[in-house]
Amino acid sequence: FYAASWWAALKFLAAPREERKLGWLYAAFVIAGLSALVKSPLYSVFWVVGFVSYLVISGEWELFKSKHLYISWALAVIVSAIWYLAILKVDGDRFWADYAMRETWDKKGGNGASWWSLWMALFYFCFPFTLWAIGGLTAALRNRRAGHVIRFVFAWSWMPALFFTFYPYRIKPYLYILVPAAAILA
Repeated sequence: FYAASWWAALKFLAAPREERKLGWLYAAFVIAGLSALVKSPLYSVFWVVGFVSYLVISGEWELFKSKHLYISWALAVIVSAIWYLAILKVDGDRFWADYAMRETWDKKGGNGASWWSLWMALFYFCFPFTLWAIGGLTAALRNRRAGHVIRFVFAWSWMPALFFTFYPYRIKPYLYILVPAAAILA
């Protein structure tokens, strides 16, 4: 869902400004909202923050003036809230005990993994991409046309990387969401 949201958003941004089809923008946000139903709202938030950062670093300031950006974001919030509201209505006590408390606020202990073990697990996931990442990064930095790739990889990665590095609930495979970014960079 994370990758599909990015695909739809980049499909929207790939067209010249006058020819952009708003359906792709709405699709990107709706898919991001659906990801909250599949995994958790956290990944939807990662995508939205990453997409907004991509717009900022790409100079897409005009889009922030468009009401469609905010309507599509509100639509994503509604889509992502449907399941939680349904569960709250069906069994409110269990919702508060199981989801709200245990799955949201009580996830502080994790498995005690260090940030180092978290990142080493990512390097294992990415093997052999990690062998190529430094060469890929330097080649991309030297090539002016590859700037959009660097911006995309940064926007894809920075929020999950920052969150899982510093949030105390560390499970080794949580950085799996960065594997496609490493593959693209390689």
